Amino acid sequence: MAKVTIKGIPKLKENVKKLFEETRSDAQMLIEIGEKTVELTKAFNRAGKSPDGKAHKKLSKSWIDRKEKLTKTNKVSDFYISGFSNLTFTGQLLDSIKLKKINQSEGSVIINATGPRKPYNNLNGKSVGTKNTPTNEKLVEYLRDMKRFVFGINKQIENNINRIVRKYLNKRIKETFRKK
Repeated sequence: MAKVTIKGIPKLKENVKKLFEETRSDAQMLIEIGEKTVELTKAFNRAGKSPDGKAHKKLSKSWIDRKEKLTKTNKVSDFYISGFSNLTFTGQLLDSIKLKKINQSEGSVIINATGPRKPYNNLNGKSVGTKNTPTNEKLVEYLRDMKRFVFGINKQIENNINRIVRKYLNKRIKETFRKK
């Protein structure tokens, strides 16, 4: 019979906390988290769901008919599906979602829709609303007010973020023990 007693590793708690703080402020990791979150946010919206898991509201019959007519005078996204609410009529909004900022001191990332929007063409093929076309950022606010969320964190996004953090934390741990 063998008996092993673990009495503790000197300064373990402090060392683990230090490693975690170093990892959470890693710019490369934060960029990877931001890019993965952008990718998944676009994918969920294209599938007709907000990333928080709620399905997009169904489109009214009149809006479906209008959108179908507008496809003749507007370039539609490769992801556009007639009658399907997935924010991909022209694709401008989803294409504009980018990693805007990382904050290493907080260990956070900010993603948002960015840039201007091209106005739709009316049924006659003429551009309308060029002066009043909202930016993509304003459109996200408008959609949020309508309870139609473009952004959110669900279990799949959370799991991907955790996977990336673990990868970078494991890398730090290995680097630390190689030095000794």
